[in-house]
Amino acid sequence: MDAVLDLALADAANVIHGYARAGGYQVPFAAAPDMVVRWQGDIALYLLYRDAAPEKVAEDYKAAVAQLKDLARGVVVLQAAGVAAPVADGGGTVLLDGAGRTFTGDSMRGF
Repeated sequence: MDAVLDLALADAANVIHGYARAGGYQVPFAAAPDMVVRWQGDIALYLLYRDAAPEKVAEDYKAAVAQLKDLARGVVVLQAAGVAAPVADGGGTVLLDGAGRTFTGDSMRGF
């Protein structure tokens, strides 16, 4: 029985890590925040029930996955000791559109 529970917890951790990686977090976390522990419990319990999960268990699972999707999109941010901030991808481009040059070689001639 312990092996089944361990497998469900490991599977839940893998799900969480996948979403966390998509959000730029480095996993595994040094110390799991309470929210992550709750997600893992909700997902693992749902997995243990397989196709016969009670409504509350299914709702908790769906809520955990919805929050994980928000984590991956950056809507939810984990702020706890042992959790490194998301890593920026660094691939952004900044574009600036403004008025033309105020000072040119011609307008500055003679100064």
